This record gives sequence, structure tokens and C-alpha cells, in this order.
Amino acid sequence: MMAGMEAEPHAAREVHSAHAVPERPSLGIPGPESVPEVVSVFEFYRDEAAKCAEAEACLAGCVLLASALEASLLAMTRCFPEEVEEFVKSSDAKEFSRPPKDWGLSQLLLVAKGLGWLPNSKDESARFDPRRAQVGDLVEVVRMVRNLIHPAIYLREYPGEPLSWKALEVSFGILDATCSCLAAKIEEAMKAKRL
Repeated sequence: MMAGMEAEPHAAREVHSAHAVPERPSLGIPGPESVPEVVSVFEFYRDEAAKCAEAEACLAGCVLLASALEASLLAMTRCFPEEVEEFVKSSDAKEFSRPPKDWGLSQLLLVAKGLGWLPNSKDESARFDPRRAQVGDLVEVVRMVRNLIHPAIYLREYPGEPLSWKALEVSFGILDATCSCLAAKIEEAMKAKRL
């Protein structure tokens, strides 16, 4: 033992360890180095959706646009893993009981809205009003249309009728607006030297 330093008494060590706040384990969100791979997947889904539009395959295009939306949000979680981890640890949402590697569009939308990447209407009545809704509200339309891939949901929501071209057009517009919001967040972080 070095001169001037005394060993901590055994009882004091026990008190310290008994009252220490355990550190929460990391969520294991991959960092920015994995973004290019996710961006490639985003581009693939968006390009496939454009092919569906050319073929007038509206439902298929909408499903692929929702996947592109999911990929864009996944890329953001990898650009800002510390923010995401802090948000998730402070949330009591049951949707975050699964590890991030198993998250889908619902969890990623919760993160994006919760962190302010996608602005939301504070007024509940504005959420589905196209004139007053914000991007964070409108992404729910993309998610709901994507869910039409499930036969029971399709039969309940669109009994006996095909999904219209308008749904695909709206989904493309919402994806573009979402990407603009996410790009603004990245530009802001770059200016602040946080990314």
C-alpha cells in the first residue's frame, strides 16, 4: 500500500456496494458506421416502390414505401444512438420491451416522434386533417396502409375494392416529407458538431 493511503474499512466497502446504483446495460444500438448499409436498403425499397408505381401495383408500392420509411428511421437511430438510448431508458412504453435489433416501424415511430425528429400535432383533432396534420401524424397513414398487407385488415378497411393510386401518391409524399425532417435533424447536428 502507498504511503498516506489507508485501506477502506471492510464495512464501508459493503455500504458503498449495497447503495450503488447499478448501471443500466447499453441497448446495443449500432452506431453511425452502419448507416451506409441501412441507406442502401432504404434506396432499394424506394426504388422498388417506384417500379410498383410504374406497374400500377399500388398496395405493393405502399408496403415498400413503409419499408423505406422504416429504413430511414433505422438509419437515424444509428446516427444518434445515445439520444435513442436515453429516450428508451426514460420511457415506460411496453413497445420497448424488445431489443432494438427486433424493433419494427411502430417502435421506430415512437422514437422519432418522442425525440422530435418528426413533429406531431398537439391537437388530437388535427392528426388526420391533411390541412393541419404534421409529418409525425401523417406517417401513421403510411403505417396503416402498410398494414393492409394483412388480409383481415384489408377486408375490414377496403371490402371489395382495390387500393387506389391516391394512397400510393400520398405515401410517396409522406416519405419525402419525412426524409426532409430527418435531413434537417442531421444538418442541425452537423452544425452543432454532434455528428
